[in-house]
Amino acid sequence: MRKSVSVGTSLTKIADASYSVGGSKRNFTSILIKNFSATTVYLQWTQESDTLTTNNGFPLGQNEVIAISRSDDIAGQIFGITASGTSDVRIAAD
Repeated sequence: MRKSVSVGTSLTKIADASYSVGGSKRNFTSILIKNFSATTVYLQWTQESDTLTTNNGFPLGQNEVIAISRSDDIAGQIFGITASGTSDVRIAAD
């Protein structure tokens, strides 16, 4: 899966925990996220949206990339938020 997501000051789902291939669901085993904008994005990987803020999220600055790998069967969604403005992030996952 490859996609682009615009993240703003409201909680935004960047990626689901799973995706469909040929009619069956697969959980992601790895995912890459790159921030293409000057605005820092704060990330959270969780089963619930919780209370992601700019104080407790993982910061991803301009042109930075994060790679997340899973070693268990527990799927989590990825959420993002910015302190101001919007940011364009690109996702590649399998």
